[in-house]
Amino acid sequence: MNWLKNAFEIEHRKRDDLTEEELAVLEKLAARINRYGMTLPAIVLLESARPLGLVAGQVMVFFRPFISAFFNTAEYDLLASMLEYPNTIEILLSRVEALEHSRTK
Repeated sequence: MNWLKNAFEIEHRKRDDLTEEELAVLEKLAARINRYGMTLPAIVLLESARPLGLVAGQVMVFFRPFISAFFNTAEYDLLASMLEYPNTIEILLSRVEALEHSRTK
């Protein structure tokens, strides 16, 4: 039964494991949130959706055909795959909060 022990285990990546491309996508998203003044709604949404990160990634995959008409699909796919890891939302939250803090100074 040892083969079943880790059957549903989700890999946990840390911030150091993100590639430069992944960090650039998160930075771009955080900057866009900040530019449109949507920091508070984004923080509330991200904090409430944190436990559902894996599901959110799968929902993004489902809506990909519709979204591809409006967004860069490579970055969209990368973000969808990154949401499967719990640390991604924490990193995005920290970048959004840092940009808001620097904007209000």
